[in-house]
Amino acid sequence: LALALLKSGLAAPVKCAINQTEWKVSSRSISLRWSSLGNPCNFSVTCSSHNALYRVCQPTQKSNGSYECDYNGLEAGTLYSLRIVSLSDGEASNLTLQTDPLPPAKFEIKKEKITTTTLQVSWSPSLGKVDRYELQLFDSNTQKNSGDPCARRHFKK
Repeated sequence: LALALLKSGLAAPVKCAINQTEWKVSSRSISLRWSSLGNPCNFSVTCSSHNALYRVCQPTQKSNGSYECDYNGLEAGTLYSLRIVSLSDGEASNLTLQTDPLPPAKFEIKKEKITTTTLQVSWSPSLGKVDRYELQLFDSNTQKNSGDPCARRHFKK
């Protein structure tokens, strides 16, 4: 029966569904990988943010049938909207990913403020969206966290 349906053209073609989407994010790049049962499929990927130009990527198909697309030169700590679209049948998948923020450009220990019980530090804001900073104190002899609950602090921006 299935063969008869295929010969008569009644069977629907396999759609280019976007499966098993994986990604890797760094401070300046996003790499996407996905698979699709429909073969061959033709995809387009778009990437945009509130302050960046709209960018299109033509994915590379790998020998295992997966597809890959890389965006480099992105802004650190920025939220990006990505859309994978099958140009064959319109199947689509949307992702929102954020690049990693950069560490502060300037970190300073105020040496004149150091006492046996006090340490004062300051740092410049990191590029991009940062929700909080974490400051940890380590024992200089063992290079391990001192175990003191005061040795690890979170600071909201």
